Amino acid sequence: MRESEVPQDAGLFDGMRGLTYAVNKSGRYIQVSTEGWAPVNYANELAREKLDLNLRLILEKIRVGSLSPLAYHMAKAKMDEWLLARYAGVSKRKVKRHLKPGGFARLTEQQMKTYAEIFGISVQALRIPSSGQNV
Repeated sequence: MRESEVPQDAGLFDGMRGLTYAVNKSGRYIQVSTEGWAPVNYANELAREKLDLNLRLILEKIRVGSLSPLAYHMAKAKMDEWLLARYAGVSKRKVKRHLKPGGFARLTEQQMKTYAEIFGISVQALRIPSSGQNV
């Protein structure tokens, strides 16, 4: 696309600007700032809605006692068991165990600190995910 054709559809970046590449008058690729592009904005909004729905479903499972709070923070960070296990230095099987309320309740303070550090939150926030956290 040419430099003059770069879309400027506000929405995706919430007031910030993004960066894309376009062809200038000399035929060379250059970096051009953009406010967004409607189709990309729409696709990202759909993805965001799906993630929010998933977080609400996880919160409900935590409330009824079928999942531990760890599941919420994992989903919010867009992690799976394998990735969290790698960051925490434990086996995937242990992470799966910690996703159950009983396994989570048996975590040591050091294990809680490790998970909290991975998610960039306090141990208290790890224990009690609030429904007001971007859901």
